[in-house]
Amino acid sequence: MADEDQTIVVDLGTYSTKINICGESTPIEERTLYVEQIEEEKESTQSTLFYGSRGLDKLKEAATSRAPTDKNKTKRPVTIMHNELFANLSLDDEQDDSGKRDMANFLEHTIFNNPRLQTLHGKSSNHPLLITENIGGSHRHRSLLSEVVFERLSSPRLYFEAAGVLALYATGRLNGLMVDMGYSQCSLIPIVEGYCMDAAARKLAFGGRHFDLYFSHLLRKAGITLHTDYQLEIVRDIKEKKTQCRTDSAYEKLQDDEEMNCEKYELPDGTILQIGNARQRAPEVLFGPHLVGAQYKGIQHEILDCINACDLGVRKQLMANITLVGGTSMCKGFGRRLVNELVSCDYNRYNYDLLIAKNSKDVSINLKDTDKPMIGIASAAGGGASSSAASTSTTSLSKPQKKVNKKTGIRVFAPMNRNHCAWIGGSLLCGMDAFDDNDAWIEQAEYKEFGSNVLFRRH
Repeated sequence: MADEDQTIVVDLGTYSTKINICGESTPIEERTLYVEQIEEEKESTQSTLFYGSRGLDKLKEAATSRAPTDKNKTKRPVTIMHNELFANLSLDDEQDDSGKRDMANFLEHTIFNNPRLQTLHGKSSNHPLLITENIGGSHRHRSLLSEVVFERLSSPRLYFEAAGVLALYATGRLNGLMVDMGYSQCSLIPIVEGYCMDAAARKLAFGGRHFDLYFSHLLRKAGITLHTDYQLEIVRDIKEKKTQCRTDSAYEKLQDDEEMNCEKYELPDGTILQIGNARQRAPEVLFGPHLVGAQYKGIQHEILDCINACDLGVRKQLMANITLVGGTSMCKGFGRRLVNELVSCDYNRYNYDLLIAKNSKDVSINLKDTDKPMIGIASAAGGGASSSAASTSTTSLSKPQKKVNKKTGIRVFAPMNRNHCAWIGGSLLCGMDAFDDNDAWIEQAEYKEFGSNVLFRRH
């Protein structure tokens, strides 16, 4: 594939979007948001939208700036952050226009107006797009996204793929359970031989957003109040740098906040904050969502339920290949704590090899019994030889088996670049020569001929 028509890989996330041309080493990360800046003057009111990182800069500038000195302006600009950029993509037809507008403006800014992508030169019609999507996504979301890509961005080709599958490709394996912990949801995707088992996959409307809210709540109880849009960005930065997950429950072992247990964090204005036990209590919400009133099980129970919903023959393989991806899983010590929680669950103490052997043995015994249904009655009337044989077979079945360790081998993989795994997997997939000839690509000519119906023919 020539340089001028290389595929652009877009990992579209709720919190951040990773984007770059396939073959690059690292993606360019942009925040999935826009900031609306409203300037009120004496005669009129002006509203300006800023997308991605530029919107965060405007938010910071508005929070730290002083009152305007211009006589025509009555007060400082009002900034409103919209971090739910794609929230308007619902089933309500009246909100479709605003949702498509926000999506088109964000993609156009992120892809073709990004100064760090100088090789594109705004020629969107030359570059195919590979866009990641979550499992269980609505067809309406995909239809609106394809409409924006083909009609607004004029992309020649489009390809959709699940983010969890691409993340597994980035790790170099074809089997495993992908635990994608994002900002707005957590996805559990069992993959066998490179194919997603849709029947056992599950999605939870619980993620890093609840982590941030709970951490902010704990800081407020400790006397640190950070509640505005700009201050919530500071809370996220504190979470990424200071929080850590204990190997056991944090509520039984932690003491009150003391100076020895605190860590210092310096605010942009120079103020020093003492972060106490909140940095260790906050990750507990991932294992107990009831702490914020969410009606979900902990991530450890959801993982086990997902694995137990799969076929018995692949459970051991999935349990030994659990991979963490997503920004929420970047918390220090989360992987070790997850292993301890999985081991401590009682209904995980299986030996899947013995279960498979036992089931096959029971089936063979039942088949033998159905083949000769009258042997037992005849031998009972005939005398002792057959009864002794029956007693021998009974004792052989009742012999205690060899003692084994009933705990299943659990392995949790946490790649260092797990927040970019989906984009890396997409880049590797696009770099394959055979991938260009894949029939799953949606061509622009086909979309113009069949409309959104072509999406359901290919996917």
